[in-house]
Amino acid sequence: MPTPTQTEMFMHTLRVMTDGDEHTRRELPETVRESLGLTDADASELTGSGIPAYQSRVGWAISYLNRARYIDRVGAGAYRINGTGIDALERNPDPRGFAGEMNSTIARIDPWRKSADNPSDAQPDQVSETMTDDAADDARQSPDEELSRILSEFEGSLSDELLGFVGDCSPKFFEKLVVDLLEKMGYGEGSVTRYTRDGGIDGIVSTDELGFNPIYTQAKHYADGNKVGRAEVQAFIGALNGARNGIFITTSEFTQDAIDCARGCKTSTISLVDGRMLASLMIKYDLGVATERIIKIKRVDRDYFDM
Repeated sequence: MPTPTQTEMFMHTLRVMTDGDEHTRRELPETVRESLGLTDADASELTGSGIPAYQSRVGWAISYLNRARYIDRVGAGAYRINGTGIDALERNPDPRGFAGEMNSTIARIDPWRKSADNPSDAQPDQVSETMTDDAADDARQSPDEELSRILSEFEGSLSDELLGFVGDCSPKFFEKLVVDLLEKMGYGEGSVTRYTRDGGIDGIVSTDELGFNPIYTQAKHYADGNKVGRAEVQAFIGALNGARNGIFITTSEFTQDAIDCARGCKTSTISLVDGRMLASLMIKYDLGVATERIIKIKRVDRDYFDM
């Protein structure tokens, strides 16, 4: 059979997950392919960027099913169907009907929209439209605005996938990742180290050749839902022992007490980076991601015609 369309793949992906098991972004495309009985010839269909179409469509399905809250993220890059998803399948035996209800649910929930009340915790700004085969044109938006929306959706999905891979890596690798990121951002040359001070220091980035004003790092490789609290931040401040600059990066989130503790530190400047900000920075500075293709958008050069 040919590779299902994106509209069809939403339902196919969720049906595979009705076994109630935990499924990861890495294995689910192959599980769906096996369930559909796609042959090697079927699976050879590629997207415009050279990725197998079934892999791309399952990846997008995971992101949108999670946005609609039909599946829950239960670990690093791992998901499980919930009761809402099971009910949606029972109500909609037809893929188009299922996709339509999913789109409406996302339009109502819109979990990627930036929060005006708490922009620091927000994910990339989104509008409610979702990606289906026969999505209607939105007369409210210009082509420029539509392009911005699509790029934002791509980054939101990439951010989710990237956090899954970061969550799968070892704590030691995560410490190196943090130092690599700071180097990419232009702060200087870094190294992973192990100090035995209170709370520990995981890395040092020298901001100049003589080593003045180094940046000390702490990297906490925590699972979703396990937030970094005030005690961990206080321990990090103690480990700095009066050093001027410290960055605390985690794969999860910080409690409000932890944030208040960092802001109230009088001896050092403490920067806190949670998982969402980490993914955004990795994308911005090309760490752990690769450019798939470059599309040039051209416009009329008005200066040329200004005679």
